[in-house]
Amino acid sequence: MMEDLPRTAPRWDKYRLRRLRKSIINPHYYGDIVRRLFLTAGIVIAFSTPLFFHLAPKLSIPVFSLIVVVTLVFLAGYTSPAKKRVVELDIISSALAIVLFGISAFLAWRSDHPDWHRVFFFFLLSGLGLIFIFALYYSVKSLRGISSSKESYPEI
Repeated sequence: MMEDLPRTAPRWDKYRLRRLRKSIINPHYYGDIVRRLFLTAGIVIAFSTPLFFHLAPKLSIPVFSLIVVVTLVFLAGYTSPAKKRVVELDIISSALAIVLFGISAFLAWRSDHPDWHRVFFFFLLSGLGLIFIFALYYSVKSLRGISSSKESYPEI
């Protein structure tokens, strides 16, 4: 399909054609959305760790936060429709992150004297939990699409 384009075709047309081909081959692959969600969560964690270090529960030490960021960025970069194991890792990491950020949000909200730092920290942790809920949803949809019969997709 890419060979049918003339050499003078704009790069944008080649890009759109490549994305169209990917969606025709596996219409139930949502790894691009999961990739964006993981990168967004990694950026939020990286920037918020120094700001809220004094409020973080004992689980959220800076080294642990950096390990989470590196893991998210690695999984975002490695996610592929051809790699079922990576999609399974996306599911596991999303589920663990939902539990981690849910517990952390609960502990942040349950403090003795809530001030605006703790309230903002609670909403930040709840937002991260929400990001990972969507990541889990789209990862499961991707796994379902990868696991389904390959014969149902047309060959290009």
